[in-house]
Parts: sequence; C-alpha cells; structure tokens
Amino acid sequence: MSSTKTPEEAKMSFVQTLKAAKSENSATFCPFPQDVQFNGQDSEERVILLIRQDWAAYLSQALMVLLLLLSPILFVVFGRSITFITGQIITGVSIICILLAFTIVVDSILKWYFSVNIITTQKVVDIDFKSVMNHRSSETQLERIQDVTHSVPGVLGSVLDFGNVFIQTAGKRSEFEFLHVPKPRDIQDVLLDLLELKQNGDI
Repeated sequence: MSSTKTPEEAKMSFVQTLKAAKSENSATFCPFPQDVQFNGQDSEERVILLIRQDWAAYLSQALMVLLLLLSPILFVVFGRSITFITGQIITGVSIICILLAFTIVVDSILKWYFSVNIITTQKVVDIDFKSVMNHRSSETQLERIQDVTHSVPGVLGSVLDFGNVFIQTAGKRSEFEFLHVPKPRDIQDVLLDLLELKQNGDI
C-alpha cells in the first residue's frame, strides 16, 4: 500500500478519478449517487461510490436464456421426423422453456440490482443478495483496511474493463471481495486515497 502521496495529492487524485468517472456515470459505477441510503449509515456519512457487477458477469445467464428461447424452434424443426411428438408436446415444451428463461432473467436482474458495494467517507459496505429470503450485509471501517488489490480476468476483462477488487481488513471478516465489477483499478485507487485521507485526518 503506497504512502508516497501527500494528503493534497491524494485528495486531488481521488477527486479527479471520480470526476472523470462521473462523466460516464452508469448503474454499475456511480460516483456520488443522489438519494442513496442504507441501514447503519451515519447522519454525516456521505456515499462516495456505488458499484454493481458489470453486465459481463451475466454472460452465462444470457446464453442460457438464448438457448432456452431457441429450444422450441429447434424442437419443432427436428421433432417433425419423430411421430410421437404432437403439437401439444411442442406447446408444453415451449411454455416450459419460456418460463425457465423468464425465471432466469428476473433472478439475474434482482441479484444484479440489489447486490451492491458501497464506499463512503467512513466505511465499505458489501451487500450480497442471493434471494428475497437470503441476503447478507457486511461492512468495515476505512481505518481497518490493511491492503487493497485488484485483478483482471483475461482478455475479456481487459477489453471491457472489469475485474475483482480484494480488500484485506483487520475486522471479523478478513477479506471483502468486489467480484466482476467495472473499473477495478479506479476502485482500488479511490479506496487507497480515501484510506490515506482518513489516516491523515482529512475526512
């Protein structure tokens, strides 16, 4: 973890990084989001960055949905030569495939929207949404962060600029993982700059 920058340089780096990102503001990487609140947020605590998984993390689900939607067509084309396959069977298979595709789409959207990583002026919050009845929220104070690293998975991650951010802490949960998130290098830089500002009493 580098400490060569002065507090002023760290603050400028932090502000410049987020200002540049704000011009490309999206639902997956949202600097200084408006009207965002969460349980346990202090009155003077400000949300710096809200992060969701990159869309590329759901490529496998998208391919599965595409395959399910194409299955009825393939079933019709190749099933004509099979005598026992009737119109009712084709209709039933089509309905099942469409319902499965719809379920995957809804489940993926819910997981993507409600699973968020939040960086504030005081802490890091990791919310993992598995289902309506199963979700987990973890947080750690900035001063408990010991190290921040990032990784980019292969060519696709490099081209689309997404990857993983790993946060080592001194708390009960020793490591926080932001998986398949956009701009992992920027997230790492923001966290390190915030940590430096916190250590110097500037925030």
